[in-house]
Amino acid sequence: MAKTSFQKRHSILSITFAALAMAVSFFLCQGVISVSAQTIVDEWATVQAPKPPELKPVTLDSKITALLVLDFVKQTCNAERRPRCLTSVPKVQALLKLAREKEYRSPIASLRPQLRLIYLRT
Repeated sequence: MAKTSFQKRHSILSITFAALAMAVSFFLCQGVISVSAQTIVDEWATVQAPKPPELKPVTLDSKITALLVLDFVKQTCNAERRPRCLTSVPKVQALLKLAREKEYRSPIASLRPQLRLIYLRT
């Protein structure tokens, strides 16, 4: 009796595998799955960038809105690696100062392992 049960399971698995193999073969032949797919580098010159989004005025509520200023660290924002980042620092500082004056929250995070705290400065 156990032998019959094993044979049935083996038969069902064989049929399932065969059906799956046929389905994959069909899609490969139809070109749905490309075996010789190009990389993004191969298609780089033909990719069209989307239009920029339309700018619209918004109203912000300082009670539920926070200003996040990210990745302004010496390792990545410096004259050697990213000079444009370095020139944007005064503008970002002015924006952060304005946000604090308007009582928007600005989360402060530390990347040092011993100080993994994030708190909201109000």
